[in-house]
Amino acid sequence: MIEDASVSQDPGVQSVASESKTTLSLGFPWLRTILLVSYGLSCQFLLYSPFLVVFFVQEKHLTEKQVYEDIFPIWTYSYLINVILIGMLTEVVGYRFSLAAGVLGNIATYIILLTTDNYFLLQFEQATVSLASASIIIFSSFVFRAVPRIHYQKVTSAVRSSYLVASVTSSLLGQLLVKLGVSLNALMLITCIICIMGGLLIPFMRALPQPPSENVQLEFKLKIRKKIASIFSELLQTYKISSVLLWSLWMGVAVAIHHLVLTYWQSLLFELSPTSSKNYNGIVSALAYFLAAISALSSSQLEFKLKSVIPVIQVVCPLFSCGLLVAMSFSTSYVIACIGFVAYHISFEFAMPIAQSDVATKMKSERFGIVFSVNTALSILVQVIVQAIIGKGALKLDMRNQFLSFAILLGTLGILTFIWTTYSKIRAKNILYSQVEDQLENPT
Repeated sequence: MIEDASVSQDPGVQSVASESKTTLSLGFPWLRTILLVSYGLSCQFLLYSPFLVVFFVQEKHLTEKQVYEDIFPIWTYSYLINVILIGMLTEVVGYRFSLAAGVLGNIATYIILLTTDNYFLLQFEQATVSLASASIIIFSSFVFRAVPRIHYQKVTSAVRSSYLVASVTSSLLGQLLVKLGVSLNALMLITCIICIMGGLLIPFMRALPQPPSENVQLEFKLKIRKKIASIFSELLQTYKISSVLLWSLWMGVAVAIHHLVLTYWQSLLFELSPTSSKNYNGIVSALAYFLAAISALSSSQLEFKLKSVIPVIQVVCPLFSCGLLVAMSFSTSYVIACIGFVAYHISFEFAMPIAQSDVATKMKSERFGIVFSVNTALSILVQVIVQAIIGKGALKLDMRNQFLSFAILLGTLGILTFIWTTYSKIRAKNILYSQVEDQLENPT
């Protein structure tokens, strides 16, 4: 039975209300936010990222087909496993251990890329970088443990904007350094040093103290098996909330397509501008992330209007993105394809802070790590299925047709979401009318 959190009157709602009164007097958590934003900057400051396909082709002597058929898909498959493992690990040993594991994954990635041309190790490197990517999901959920609930929307937007700002500055700087003749190996070495510096912030990142309660005290006395059972029980209760379930399914598809677009956009543009001296991927990436950062911050201004705008966002964003990916797939112009990528990125980053914040706010438990890990695992499962169907194992689609298939999936998502929200509204009205009729027929 699916219930709506907006009509649920349980002790969790009352605790949120009391928490809001308490945190209002504490003010905005500036120091915690600055620390979170700083770590977010270090995670996404990737000087070499816009030139990754060029790096594999020119420095590692692979073909473009080998890159998108044999190298990049390893990230998708290993990411699914890493997300599940690191999500469960977080609930058992804590957030900071998982964040440290992500930093170590990044360091291993840079060591492999800087020291070897071995084909197997280059594939294994995609597994280590997927571990780092999985830890970013844990970091995003840790934000909800580090700040009061009343500030979720603003801090979530700030942290997500830090990702985008880091991507902007690193892309621009990377483009400049490449034009000045700095090698891609040097860019990776600089990125590795910044990653290590970010890792040094982990010991200072702490969750808010939880008020002592009988449940918390008993939790420490439970055996691991009972604790895992408790986690799954709370997980099931969370997904009984209709808005959480809808957002989770929505993100499952939207995030999967987004990961695929971010993985292969360079391959699509490589066909139009195959050499690093003639392409401007760094500038394109910087522009996309800069405008997306503004978009993510602007979404925080809607926190008091979320109830009315969420159904619109859930339908319009995937349909709009569908049109942009169709344009990219048919484009023969490097400039038009770049504009499509930038606009698509803006649309996605506008919706994501709203989705994450709304899910966290509607949750009755504090199991943010496992819930967001499950949502991410769902998106990666979708990504794995799509990757397997369109890749060399099945349909063997070329890059343009792959982007067309991404567009079709997003268009389908928008249509199905419209059907879901329309049905939910009609059902809610019918329930309300029946309650009113019952009250009129049986006045008390």
